[in-house]
Amino acid sequence: MTDTLILIIIVVLLIIFFIANPHILNILFYKVKEKKRTKSSQYSIVKATKPSPLPQAQAYPYPVEEETAKKFRESQTLAFLVIKDGHILTEQYYQSEPSKKILSFSAAKSIIAILIGIALDKGMLESLTQKIAPFFPQLRLAPDITIRDLLTMSSGLKWSEKFLNPFSDVVRAFYSDDLWRIVKRTKSIYPTGKQFSYKCINTILLGLILEKVSQIPVNQFTQKYLWEPMGAEYDALWAKDKKDIQKTFCCIYATARDYAKVGLILLNNGYYNGKQIVSEHYVRQMLSPATYLTDKFGKQVDYYGFQTWIMHYNGMTIPYFRGMFGQYVFILPQKNAIIVRLGERHTLPTMNQDPTDAELYIKAGLQAIEQNKGG
Repeated sequence: MTDTLILIIIVVLLIIFFIANPHILNILFYKVKEKKRTKSSQYSIVKATKPSPLPQAQAYPYPVEEETAKKFRESQTLAFLVIKDGHILTEQYYQSEPSKKILSFSAAKSIIAILIGIALDKGMLESLTQKIAPFFPQLRLAPDITIRDLLTMSSGLKWSEKFLNPFSDVVRAFYSDDLWRIVKRTKSIYPTGKQFSYKCINTILLGLILEKVSQIPVNQFTQKYLWEPMGAEYDALWAKDKKDIQKTFCCIYATARDYAKVGLILLNNGYYNGKQIVSEHYVRQMLSPATYLTDKFGKQVDYYGFQTWIMHYNGMTIPYFRGMFGQYVFILPQKNAIIVRLGERHTLPTMNQDPTDAELYIKAGLQAIEQNKGG
């Protein structure tokens, strides 16, 4: 066999491979597609119709020490905010700016949890124990899966969450133009309400349920019940597929200040900008670990609530949003503070542990808080 023939065979096999798995091309050209993310056909807008700028502390801006700033740049940090007593204390951008919309990745899950709480408050959902099977008669779901099971990642659904595998469900879903085609393959394979297993399918179903009970798209629900009441400063974008299913498990684009405002809602037990946006009772449940669950190692789940991670750090309990590449919103009730870090790189944790780089941002935030005492 000649070298030319071998080369032709390899090229043909590669073409077949990419045609059969178009999401591989999406992975290869992800950065290129990101630069075109404002195309209306790919995103649904969440308008900031009633902006209410965050006030600044008297000591604003408190500078990040040069050694810390160097570490921030090395970790490809885009934005770093510290908010104490409702005022911006520190606000730093690296190759970014306040108006830049940054992809949430899985930090979006915590936003969806808030929206579910709002739907409960408004009577659109019956209760956290409401069964989800009637919403999806076309899926092979166990009849006892509840809203709470989806929120706590304990539904027992089949779903591959391996980010490094280009053929996994989560990777296909992220790049897919037909999300339902992937979702409809899911089925119940484990007992529900027993074991914590982090899977994006839970959040996808929550988003679909939200649309069914509200009868409006997720972006409109977000705008009406979250973005407007909290006085978001900038528009946001929900990514969607070609059939207008919004990617609630991963993909809202928002600014650092508006991510911070979402965190402030939770810090203040659901009350913000003069409004009770989501009930205090729900927020307390959302930010409390689902300790009745165990993980696959048999460990009690003291690190996850409703679509929200919980860190135990230096005697503090810190709920936080967490997305790939280090999209963090840390909620520090003991300090009445919020720390936001958004970027393009982070240390990879094992699935049920805190990323090691999280400590860097918390330490920097605490330093600003302690040295300024709220400005």
